[in-house]
Amino acid sequence: MKVFVCEFVTGGGLYRERLPASLLREGELMRNAVLQDLSLIENLDVTVTSDVRVAMPLNVECVSIKPSQDVWAIWQDCMQEADVVLLLAPETDGVLEKLALMAESVGKPILGCSSSAIKVAANKWDTYQLLKAFDIPTPITFKYTNFPRGQSGPWVAKLIDGVACENSRYFDSEDDLIGWMQDKQDSHIVQQYQLGTAASFSMLCHSGKAVVVSCNQQKIDLQDGQFTYAGSVVNGLLEHLDPFQELATQIVTALPGLAGYVGVDLIAHYDGDAWRYAVLEINPRLTTSYVGLHQACGFNPAQLILDMFYNDCLNVPAISFNKVDVSTNISKSFS
Repeated sequence: MKVFVCEFVTGGGLYRERLPASLLREGELMRNAVLQDLSLIENLDVTVTSDVRVAMPLNVECVSIKPSQDVWAIWQDCMQEADVVLLLAPETDGVLEKLALMAESVGKPILGCSSSAIKVAANKWDTYQLLKAFDIPTPITFKYTNFPRGQSGPWVAKLIDGVACENSRYFDSEDDLIGWMQDKQDSHIVQQYQLGTAASFSMLCHSGKAVVVSCNQQKIDLQDGQFTYAGSVVNGLLEHLDPFQELATQIVTALPGLAGYVGVDLIAHYDGDAWRYAVLEINPRLTTSYVGLHQACGFNPAQLILDMFYNDCLNVPAISFNKVDVSTNISKSFS
């Protein structure tokens, strides 16, 4: 079986732009973790593309991407030659959806979510509307055009299709928020800031069912109104497994096109009586927590993702739930 692994950042998605160090670090971590897991599966031929500025992975067929080439045409050729496609790409600017539509157009199975599910999950406003419609707890969210003055804050402004902490800002002052949003009225949403623990869970989804395979504590820092993401502690919040599983079931019911690995970002807050949860984002793709997942769960998640696309049932083996630290810290950049 031929598998094309399309990791956007390392694979040439920014081949005519500067390579931000943080994005490259996360891209390499996820790509290498997936390739390592796939290498343990018999009878697989794996292909990747690689930006010429990035170290090529070993033991796979690698297509080098140069600035003079059309990376999207090369990705389409790689998809046509493969049996299945695994996409590792951001939702920003519709990139992940575009890649999914490309794979679907050439008739190749995606080891992940459908383009229709990606379209909803990639848009934070559409996600908010979906969560509300299915009574899934989520922070109060507005578009700038319907943001009512005089509401209690604090507030967070986020790119409507951003990933991680990309171009997000925290505001105590409503006036500061309004001023900052003047040239971002169409690109950002405004969300009520939630006190609590930054959390996520990783789930495997198939045919409208989901199993949570890790409960993660996000390493997110807030300084001078800016958020930074430094990784996660996979299974750092294992005590929340049962409510996370309940939320996972609600989410796949609301968005049945979710498939394969999906990450969900949320806030866990103890109000003095009980834990409360607010879902922030649905990530219809591999997240950085995948890097520690094999060690954390005690089985090969890539094997399970591959198996579930050729079976009617979602059969997950016993999960170890080990704690694993995943760090994305890096200081240098590449040009």
